[in-house]
Amino acid sequence: MPDYREDQLDELLKETIESTLDGIEVPPVDKEWEKFDAKYGNVLFNDNEREHYLADLIVQKTPGLGEENPAIYVLKPQNATSEDRKKSVKPYSLRFLRNIAAACILIAIFTMMIAKPQKAAAMGEWILQFFKVKTGETTENIQRYQGSSGQQAGEYQEIKTVEANLEEAQKASPFRIGIPSYLPGNVTERKIYYEKAGDIFLVRIEYYEAGQKVILLNQKNIKGDNAFSKGNDTDDSLSKRIKIKGNEALLFEYKNNTLEIVWDNNRVLYQLRGELPAEELIKIAESIG
Repeated sequence: MPDYREDQLDELLKETIESTLDGIEVPPVDKEWEKFDAKYGNVLFNDNEREHYLADLIVQKTPGLGEENPAIYVLKPQNATSEDRKKSVKPYSLRFLRNIAAACILIAIFTMMIAKPQKAAAMGEWILQFFKVKTGETTENIQRYQGSSGQQAGEYQEIKTVEANLEEAQKASPFRIGIPSYLPGNVTERKIYYEKAGDIFLVRIEYYEAGQKVILLNQKNIKGDNAFSKGNDTDDSLSKRIKIKGNEALLFEYKNNTLEIVWDNNRVLYQLRGELPAEELIKIAESIG
């Protein structure tokens, strides 16, 4: 198949559709009406109604039908008055219309992903920057905005999780990995994992007490326009601003008794999570060095 430009493909598609429509043979209205009248006339109409009904018919030829049923008829749409149009319009809510608009955008992006992955990636990044905070009456999207993205459009890379000790993880990491000097109770065991995707490096440290994971500490270097993005249901959680070593931080309190602190320092994003009182979690965060 020869290579076509987009405008050439559009023109070729237009010509094909027009040629197909021009080739459809529409039978005479009078002949088709006689068949219809012979079969249904006595049942559906009286003599006074037939002329009025015929005036309101549009002939529609359906390709592929046999000679016994070569055409179908539908009623012409009547010209509605302005008052009729007002009655027919449903009072859709703003939220419903926003959802429709969002669905259209997602359909457009999905279609573009198939045809042009690079353009889809660029558009997706633009849309993420456009929708900033509120996404509904009981949800919010919290983002940390940093600099310019270094991600290449259409780029794909498999991400592997590697388990390592602290020394091995530190050798692979482009930043100094923070380790808390304070841990509550009998929390002593830990497991360290890291992942790398391009310029992004993520370290995950899990702390255990009696074999149960009780604390999770994530660290990631900040790259791109949206270093941190979090969808938060305000019905199930509360968030408030606090300070960690003088840096602005967010404290999330969830209904399942889990707390989470998110902050950044020296272009490293920290996420500390656990089922602990807020004072304990803040104390752990303050001890990270």
